[in-house]
Amino acid sequence: MGRVADDSSFVATASRDHSIILWDPQTGNIRKRLIGHGSRIRVLAISPDGSFLASGADDNTGNIWDTESGTISKRLKNLLDSTILGQMICVAIAPDNSYVITSLVRTKDDKKCILFDPRTGGIWRRLLGHHTATITHIVIAKDNSFIVTAGGNEAFMWDTVTSTVMKSFHAHTGDIRAVVLSPDNTFVGTASEDTTCCLWFTLNWYRRGYPLVMQHLVKENRAAFVLPLGVTTDCLRAVMAPTNVMQQLFKKALQYL
Repeated sequence: MGRVADDSSFVATASRDHSIILWDPQTGNIRKRLIGHGSRIRVLAISPDGSFLASGADDNTGNIWDTESGTISKRLKNLLDSTILGQMICVAIAPDNSYVITSLVRTKDDKKCILFDPRTGGIWRRLLGHHTATITHIVIAKDNSFIVTAGGNEAFMWDTVTSTVMKSFHAHTGDIRAVVLSPDNTFVGTASEDTTCCLWFTLNWYRRGYPLVMQHLVKENRAAFVLPLGVTTDCLRAVMAPTNVMQQLFKKALQYL
């Protein structure tokens, strides 16, 4: 797998050989090779400022890496037993670098998200109590105001401050395979193996005193909001772009208020 730094200053790749390599995109040369996992690396994320990486491997370890030195700065751990809680399925880093969020599988924390403090490696908080399937996708709003998680055919929007659910999205009949946010955080887009793509409002609509939640329209079979675009993130990004299509969908949504 590979990740590109936000400023395009380096590319990070992880492999079955248990290592992470930082590449210079201008020359194609290796800058650093990061060694510290004991098995295949499954997940990888780069902090927004490029100062550190977060990774997880099949041996149930999770590491925070300093990109300048190429060494492990912290190991993600349970504060009670000093080990990672289980195999990491996905990982994301807050826009302000304040936390690393990951989902785990085959542990007591399955179907939950764990937020770690990258400065200590310890657990900061948990998002729990709603998912019925293993969480496979995590997306964080650019202003860090909310987090969207998806697992199975459902997705939830969480308040970053209170760790409580703000909205739930239920419409797909198959597992969700991609989740993205519109540039202004107004919409969440989900694509499923049921070959549909759904757009959901993230904001509350106060004009009539109740929140406008897109799954209500989808459940009523409003065809305009279920788009047969396949399941790839690229397809979803095309829909989320601020184009005339997006504007037409928004206008269509207002007709049902």
